[in-house]
Amino acid sequence: MSRITRLELKGFRCWDDAFWCPKAEVHLLIGANGVGKTSLLEAIYVSTQLRPPPGVRWRELIPQDGETGFICTELQTEVGKHQLRIGFDRSDRRIKIDDQTPRSAAAFAADHPIVFFRPGDLSLVQGGPKERRRLIDSVAEHMFSDHREVSSRYAQALAARNALLRPSARGGELLDIWSAEAARYGAKIIEHRAEASVVLESYLQPAYEAICSGKEQLTAVYKPCAQGDDLSASIMTLWHQHRTRDERQGHISYGPHSEDWVLRLDGRNLRQRASQGQQRSAVLACRLAQVELIAQRRSPPILLLDDITGELDDTRAEALFNRLLIRSGQVFVTATRDPSPWLSGNRQLDRFRVELGHIHAI
Repeated sequence: MSRITRLELKGFRCWDDAFWCPKAEVHLLIGANGVGKTSLLEAIYVSTQLRPPPGVRWRELIPQDGETGFICTELQTEVGKHQLRIGFDRSDRRIKIDDQTPRSAAAFAADHPIVFFRPGDLSLVQGGPKERRRLIDSVAEHMFSDHREVSSRYAQALAARNALLRPSARGGELLDIWSAEAARYGAKIIEHRAEASVVLESYLQPAYEAICSGKEQLTAVYKPCAQGDDLSASIMTLWHQHRTRDERQGHISYGPHSEDWVLRLDGRNLRQRASQGQQRSAVLACRLAQVELIAQRRSPPILLLDDITGELDDTRAEALFNRLLIRSGQVFVTATRDPSPWLSGNRQLDRFRVELGHIHAI
Protein backbone atom coordinates (compact mmCIF):
# COMPACT_ATOMS: atom_id res chain seq x y z
CA MET A 1 0.00 0.00 0.00
CA SER A 2 1.37 3.43 -1.00
CA ARG A 3 1.34 6.66 1.00
CA ILE A 4 2.30 10.20 0.04
CA THR A 5 4.58 11.51 2.84
CA ARG A 6 5.93 14.67 1.19
CA LEU A 7 4.71 16.90 -1.62
CA GLU A 8 6.64 19.86 -3.04
CA LEU A 9 5.29 21.97 -5.90
CA LYS A 10 6.79 24.79 -7.95
CA GLY A 11 4.89 26.40 -10.81
CA PHE A 12 2.03 23.93 -10.61
CA ARG A 13 -1.39 25.44 -11.41
CA CYS A 14 -1.92 28.25 -8.87
CA TRP A 15 0.88 27.03 -6.56
CA ASP A 16 4.06 29.05 -7.05
CA ASP A 17 5.76 27.25 -4.19
CA ALA A 18 4.23 24.66 -1.84
CA PHE A 19 5.62 22.19 0.69
CA TRP A 20 3.41 19.74 2.58
CA CYS A 21 4.03 16.57 4.59
CA PRO A 22 0.79 14.53 4.94
CA LYS A 23 1.08 12.33 8.02
CA ALA A 24 -2.41 10.98 8.71
CA GLU A 25 -4.54 8.35 7.00
CA VAL A 26 -7.33 10.80 6.14
CA HIS A 27 -6.68 14.43 5.19
CA LEU A 28 -9.44 17.04 4.96
CA LEU A 29 -8.55 20.06 2.82
CA ILE A 30 -11.08 22.79 3.55
CA GLY A 31 -11.28 26.13 1.78
CA ALA A 32 -13.14 28.37 -0.62
CA ASN A 33 -13.40 27.62 -4.32
CA GLY A 34 -10.43 28.60 -6.45
CA VAL A 35 -7.73 28.43 -3.75
CA GLY A 36 -5.90 25.38 -5.11
CA LYS A 37 -7.48 22.39 -3.35
CA THR A 38 -8.10 20.49 -6.59
CA SER A 39 -4.57 21.29 -7.77
CA LEU A 40 -3.13 19.49 -4.75
CA LEU A 41 -5.13 16.39 -5.64
CA GLU A 42 -3.99 16.62 -9.26
CA ALA A 43 -0.37 16.78 -8.11
CA ILE A 44 -0.87 13.64 -6.03
CA TYR A 45 -2.44 11.92 -9.03
CA VAL A 46 0.52 12.85 -11.25
CA SER A 47 2.94 11.61 -8.58
CA THR A 48 1.47 8.10 -8.60
CA GLN A 49 0.36 7.72 -12.23
CA LEU A 50 3.15 9.72 -13.90
CA ARG A 51 0.61 11.47 -16.13
CA PRO A 52 -2.08 14.14 -15.66
CA PRO A 53 -5.62 13.18 -14.64
CA PRO A 54 -7.97 12.17 -17.49
CA GLY A 55 -8.94 15.14 -19.63
CA VAL A 56 -5.99 17.28 -18.45
CA ARG A 57 -2.86 17.98 -20.52
CA TRP A 58 0.62 18.63 -19.16
CA ARG A 59 0.71 22.20 -20.43
CA GLU A 60 -2.53 22.98 -18.58
CA LEU A 61 -0.74 22.30 -15.27
CA ILE A 62 1.60 25.26 -15.83
CA PRO A 63 0.40 28.77 -14.83
CA GLN A 64 -0.38 31.06 -17.76
CA ASP A 65 2.61 33.28 -16.96
CA GLY A 66 4.93 30.33 -16.33
CA GLU A 67 7.19 28.22 -18.51
CA THR A 68 7.88 25.13 -16.40
CA GLY A 69 6.34 23.10 -13.59
CA PHE A 70 7.92 20.87 -10.96
CA ILE A 71 6.69 18.17 -8.57
CA CYS A 72 8.86 16.46 -5.95
CA THR A 73 7.21 13.67 -3.97
CA GLU A 74 8.19 11.13 -1.36
CA LEU A 75 6.17 7.94 -1.68
CA GLN A 76 6.20 5.40 1.15
CA THR A 77 5.56 1.76 0.23
CA GLU A 78 5.69 -1.54 2.09
CA VAL A 79 9.25 -2.12 0.86
CA GLY A 80 10.66 1.37 1.36
CA LYS A 81 10.53 4.94 0.07
CA HIS A 82 10.64 6.37 -3.44
CA GLN A 83 11.77 9.88 -4.32
CA LEU A 84 9.98 11.22 -7.40
CA ARG A 85 11.01 14.31 -9.35
CA ILE A 86 8.82 15.38 -12.26
CA GLY A 87 9.69 18.42 -14.33
CA PHE A 88 7.65 19.54 -17.30
CA ASP A 89 7.14 22.41 -19.72
CA ARG A 90 4.56 22.98 -22.42
CA SER A 91 5.99 20.34 -24.75
CA ASP A 92 8.05 17.86 -22.71
CA ARG A 93 8.45 16.25 -19.28
CA ARG A 94 11.26 14.60 -17.36
CA ILE A 95 10.51 11.94 -14.77
CA LYS A 96 13.00 10.52 -12.28
CA ILE A 97 12.28 7.89 -9.64
CA ASP A 98 15.13 7.50 -7.17
CA ASP A 99 17.30 9.41 -9.67
CA GLN A 100 16.53 6.86 -12.42
CA THR A 101 14.33 7.17 -15.49
CA PRO A 102 11.49 4.66 -14.99
CA ARG A 103 11.59 1.69 -17.35
CA SER A 104 7.80 1.46 -17.40
CA ALA A 105 5.48 4.26 -16.29
CA ALA A 106 2.54 1.87 -16.62
CA ALA A 107 4.07 -0.67 -14.24
CA PHE A 108 4.85 2.02 -11.67
CA ALA A 109 1.31 3.40 -11.89
CA ALA A 110 -0.23 -0.06 -11.48
CA ASP A 111 1.87 -0.63 -8.35
CA HIS A 112 0.55 2.62 -6.82
CA PRO A 113 -3.21 2.57 -7.53
CA ILE A 114 -5.31 5.68 -7.10
CA VAL A 115 -8.97 6.57 -7.65
CA PHE A 116 -10.04 10.16 -8.30
CA PHE A 117 -13.64 11.21 -7.49
CA ARG A 118 -14.38 14.51 -9.27
CA PRO A 119 -17.48 16.73 -9.54
CA GLY A 120 -17.41 16.25 -13.30
CA ASP A 121 -17.84 12.49 -12.95
CA LEU A 122 -21.52 12.91 -13.81
CA SER A 123 -20.26 12.98 -17.40
CA LEU A 124 -19.92 9.19 -17.04
CA VAL A 125 -23.68 9.17 -17.54
CA GLN A 126 -24.48 12.43 -19.28
CA GLY A 127 -21.38 12.69 -21.48
CA GLY A 128 -20.25 10.80 -24.53
CA PRO A 129 -18.69 7.32 -24.73
CA LYS A 130 -15.16 8.67 -24.23
CA GLU A 131 -15.72 9.22 -20.50
CA ARG A 132 -17.03 5.69 -20.01
CA ARG A 133 -14.14 4.20 -22.01
CA ARG A 134 -11.77 5.99 -19.64
CA LEU A 135 -13.39 4.26 -16.67
CA ILE A 136 -13.28 0.77 -18.14
CA ASP A 137 -9.72 1.36 -19.38
CA SER A 138 -8.61 2.45 -15.91
CA VAL A 139 -9.97 -0.83 -14.55
CA ALA A 140 -8.29 -2.78 -17.35
CA GLU A 141 -4.96 -1.14 -16.47
CA HIS A 142 -5.15 -2.66 -12.99
CA MET A 143 -6.09 -6.08 -14.37
CA PHE A 144 -3.64 -6.24 -17.30
CA SER A 145 -0.11 -4.92 -16.91
CA ASP A 146 0.23 -4.20 -20.63
CA HIS A 147 -3.11 -2.41 -21.21
CA ARG A 148 -1.70 1.11 -20.98
CA GLU A 149 1.10 0.24 -23.43
CA VAL A 150 -1.30 -1.55 -25.79
CA SER A 151 -3.63 1.48 -25.81
CA SER A 152 -0.72 3.78 -26.59
CA ARG A 153 0.46 1.56 -29.45
CA TYR A 154 -3.07 1.43 -30.86
CA ALA A 155 -3.35 5.23 -30.78
CA GLN A 156 0.00 5.58 -32.58
CA ALA A 157 -0.92 3.06 -35.27
CA LEU A 158 -4.35 4.65 -35.69
CA ALA A 159 -2.81 8.10 -36.14
CA ALA A 160 -0.47 6.73 -38.81
CA ARG A 161 -3.37 5.03 -40.61
CA ASN A 162 -5.49 8.19 -40.46
CA ALA A 163 -2.65 10.20 -42.01
CA LEU A 164 -2.47 7.72 -44.88
CA LEU A 165 -6.22 7.97 -45.54
CA ARG A 166 -5.86 11.50 -46.89
CA PRO A 167 -6.20 11.69 -50.68
CA SER A 168 -2.72 13.20 -51.06
CA ALA A 169 -1.07 10.44 -49.03
CA ARG A 170 -1.53 7.53 -51.46
CA GLY A 171 -1.14 5.02 -48.65
CA GLY A 172 -1.20 1.80 -50.66
CA GLU A 173 0.82 -1.01 -49.06
CA LEU A 174 1.84 1.21 -46.14
CA LEU A 175 -1.82 1.77 -45.31
CA ASP A 176 -2.37 -1.99 -45.15
CA ILE A 177 0.62 -2.39 -42.81
CA TRP A 178 -0.60 0.24 -40.36
CA SER A 179 -4.15 -1.10 -40.58
CA ALA A 180 -2.97 -4.55 -39.56
CA GLU A 181 -0.88 -3.08 -36.73
CA ALA A 182 -3.77 -1.01 -35.38
CA ALA A 183 -6.15 -3.98 -35.67
CA ARG A 184 -3.75 -6.22 -33.74
CA TYR A 185 -3.57 -3.81 -30.80
CA GLY A 186 -7.28 -3.03 -31.11
CA ALA A 187 -8.13 -6.70 -30.69
CA LYS A 188 -6.13 -6.78 -27.46
CA ILE A 189 -7.98 -3.73 -26.16
CA ILE A 190 -11.34 -5.41 -26.82
CA GLU A 191 -10.24 -8.54 -24.97
CA HIS A 192 -9.10 -6.51 -21.98
CA ARG A 193 -12.20 -4.32 -21.88
CA ALA A 194 -14.56 -7.29 -22.15
CA GLU A 195 -13.03 -9.01 -19.13
CA ALA A 196 -12.72 -5.76 -17.16
CA SER A 197 -16.39 -5.00 -17.83
CA VAL A 198 -17.55 -8.36 -16.49
CA VAL A 199 -15.46 -8.02 -13.34
CA LEU A 200 -16.41 -4.39 -12.67
CA GLU A 201 -20.11 -5.09 -13.18
CA SER A 202 -20.00 -7.71 -10.41
CA TYR A 203 -19.18 -4.89 -7.97
CA LEU A 204 -21.73 -2.38 -9.27
CA GLN A 205 -24.98 -3.49 -7.64
CA PRO A 206 -23.54 -3.94 -4.10
CA ALA A 207 -21.92 -0.52 -4.43
CA TYR A 208 -25.17 1.07 -5.60
CA GLU A 209 -27.11 -0.46 -2.70
CA ALA A 210 -24.48 0.80 -0.25
CA ILE A 211 -24.97 4.40 -1.38
CA CYS A 212 -28.73 4.59 -1.68
CA SER A 213 -31.77 2.66 -0.53
CA GLY A 214 -33.11 2.20 -4.04
CA LYS A 215 -34.15 -1.29 -5.16
CA GLU A 216 -33.24 -0.75 -8.80
CA GLN A 217 -30.74 -3.00 -10.54
CA LEU A 218 -27.63 -1.20 -11.83
CA THR A 219 -25.95 -3.05 -14.70
CA ALA A 220 -23.50 -2.25 -17.48
CA VAL A 221 -23.14 -3.49 -21.05
CA TYR A 222 -19.90 -3.33 -23.00
CA LYS A 223 -20.48 -2.73 -26.70
CA PRO A 224 -17.36 -3.78 -28.61
CA CYS A 225 -16.82 -2.69 -32.18
CA ALA A 226 -16.02 -6.25 -33.27
CA GLN A 227 -16.80 -9.80 -32.21
CA GLY A 228 -15.77 -13.31 -33.15
CA ASP A 229 -12.86 -15.68 -32.67
CA ASP A 230 -10.48 -13.52 -34.69
CA LEU A 231 -11.02 -9.97 -33.43
CA SER A 232 -8.16 -8.54 -35.48
CA ALA A 233 -9.72 -9.87 -38.71
CA SER A 234 -13.13 -8.59 -37.65
CA ILE A 235 -11.71 -5.09 -37.11
CA MET A 236 -10.03 -5.20 -40.53
CA THR A 237 -13.35 -6.23 -42.10
CA LEU A 238 -15.11 -3.35 -40.34
CA TRP A 239 -12.56 -0.86 -41.65
CA HIS A 240 -12.78 -2.28 -45.18
CA GLN A 241 -16.55 -1.85 -45.14
CA HIS A 242 -16.21 1.83 -44.19
CA ARG A 243 -13.10 2.57 -46.27
CA THR A 244 -14.80 4.97 -48.68
CA ARG A 245 -16.39 6.96 -45.86
CA ASP A 246 -13.18 7.02 -43.85
CA GLU A 247 -11.18 8.29 -46.84
CA ARG A 248 -13.73 11.05 -47.36
CA GLN A 249 -13.59 12.07 -43.68
CA GLY A 250 -9.85 11.58 -43.30
CA HIS A 251 -10.10 9.36 -40.23
CA ILE A 252 -11.42 6.00 -39.06
CA SER A 253 -15.02 6.26 -37.85
CA TYR A 254 -15.32 2.94 -36.02
CA GLY A 255 -13.00 0.94 -33.82
CA PRO A 256 -12.00 0.51 -30.17
CA HIS A 257 -11.70 4.31 -30.04
CA SER A 258 -15.47 4.65 -30.63
CA GLU A 259 -16.82 1.92 -28.35
CA ASP A 260 -19.21 2.45 -25.46
CA TRP A 261 -19.87 0.98 -22.02
CA VAL A 262 -23.53 1.63 -21.28
CA LEU A 263 -24.98 1.92 -17.77
CA ARG A 264 -28.54 0.72 -17.23
CA LEU A 265 -31.00 0.95 -14.35
CA ASP A 266 -33.60 -1.81 -14.38
CA GLY A 267 -32.64 -2.49 -17.97
CA ARG A 268 -33.17 1.11 -19.16
CA ASN A 269 -30.45 3.43 -20.39
CA LEU A 270 -29.41 5.44 -17.36
CA ARG A 271 -28.71 8.55 -19.42
CA GLN A 272 -32.18 8.70 -20.92
CA ARG A 273 -34.49 7.33 -18.23
CA ALA A 274 -33.02 7.97 -14.76
CA SER A 275 -33.48 10.96 -12.48
CA GLN A 276 -30.58 13.27 -11.59
CA GLY A 277 -30.35 11.67 -8.14
CA GLN A 278 -30.26 8.16 -9.59
CA GLN A 279 -27.56 9.23 -12.04
CA ARG A 280 -25.41 10.68 -9.25
CA SER A 281 -25.80 7.51 -7.17
CA ALA A 282 -24.87 5.36 -10.18
CA VAL A 283 -21.74 7.41 -10.90
CA LEU A 284 -20.60 7.15 -7.28
CA ALA A 285 -21.33 3.42 -7.39
CA CYS A 286 -19.03 3.13 -10.41
CA ARG A 287 -16.19 4.80 -8.52
CA LEU A 288 -16.87 2.78 -5.37
CA ALA A 289 -16.89 -0.43 -7.42
CA GLN A 290 -13.57 0.63 -8.94
CA VAL A 291 -12.11 1.13 -5.44
CA GLU A 292 -13.32 -2.25 -4.20
CA LEU A 293 -12.07 -4.09 -7.29
CA ILE A 294 -8.59 -2.55 -6.98
CA ALA A 295 -8.45 -3.14 -3.23
CA GLN A 296 -9.26 -6.81 -3.72
CA ARG A 297 -7.06 -7.48 -6.74
CA ARG A 298 -4.04 -5.31 -5.93
CA SER A 299 -3.93 -3.16 -2.79
CA PRO A 300 -6.12 -0.48 -1.18
CA PRO A 301 -5.82 2.56 -3.47
CA ILE A 302 -5.13 6.15 -2.53
CA LEU A 303 -8.42 8.06 -2.72
CA LEU A 304 -8.82 11.60 -4.00
CA LEU A 305 -12.30 12.98 -3.23
CA ASP A 306 -12.73 16.39 -4.80
CA ASP A 307 -15.69 18.35 -3.43
CA ILE A 308 -18.16 15.50 -3.85
CA THR A 309 -20.05 16.36 -0.66
CA GLY A 310 -22.01 19.06 -2.47
CA GLU A 311 -23.70 16.38 -4.58
CA LEU A 312 -24.93 14.26 -1.65
CA ASP A 313 -27.46 14.45 1.12
CA ASP A 314 -26.26 13.59 4.63
CA THR A 315 -27.42 9.97 4.52
CA ARG A 316 -25.73 9.13 1.21
CA ALA A 317 -22.58 11.07 2.13
CA GLU A 318 -22.15 9.16 5.39
CA ALA A 319 -22.81 5.81 3.69
CA LEU A 320 -20.32 6.54 0.91
CA PHE A 321 -17.53 7.82 3.17
CA ASN A 322 -17.81 4.97 5.63
CA ARG A 323 -17.71 2.35 2.90
CA LEU A 324 -14.74 4.03 1.23
CA LEU A 325 -12.72 4.38 4.42
CA ILE A 326 -12.96 0.65 5.06
CA ARG A 327 -11.53 -0.27 1.65
CA SER A 328 -9.09 2.52 0.88
CA GLY A 329 -5.54 3.43 1.68
CA GLN A 330 -4.56 7.05 2.22
CA VAL A 331 -7.45 9.49 1.66
CA PHE A 332 -7.51 13.16 0.60
CA VAL A 333 -10.84 15.02 0.74
CA THR A 334 -11.46 18.57 -0.45
CA ALA A 335 -14.54 20.53 0.60
CA THR A 336 -15.80 24.05 1.19
CA ARG A 337 -17.24 22.93 4.55
CA ASP A 338 -15.96 20.41 7.07
CA PRO A 339 -17.22 16.91 6.09
CA SER A 340 -15.90 15.24 9.27
CA PRO A 341 -19.43 14.78 10.77
CA TRP A 342 -19.96 12.16 8.07
CA LEU A 343 -16.78 10.28 8.93
CA SER A 344 -16.80 7.53 11.51
CA GLY A 345 -14.37 4.81 12.50
CA ASN A 346 -10.96 5.03 14.09
CA ARG A 347 -8.76 6.16 11.21
CA GLN A 348 -6.32 8.97 11.96
CA LEU A 349 -7.68 12.25 10.57
CA ASP A 350 -6.00 15.64 10.05
CA ARG A 351 -7.72 18.86 8.97
CA PHE A 352 -6.14 21.65 6.93
CA ARG A 353 -7.27 25.10 5.87
CA VAL A 354 -6.27 25.89 2.28
CA GLU A 355 -5.85 29.52 1.28
CA LEU A 356 -4.34 30.82 -1.92
CA GLY A 357 -0.70 29.76 -1.71
CA HIS A 358 -0.87 28.33 1.82
CA ILE A 359 -1.83 25.15 3.69
CA HIS A 360 -2.49 25.51 7.44
CA ALA A 361 -3.21 22.74 9.95
CA ILE A 362 -6.47 23.31 11.83
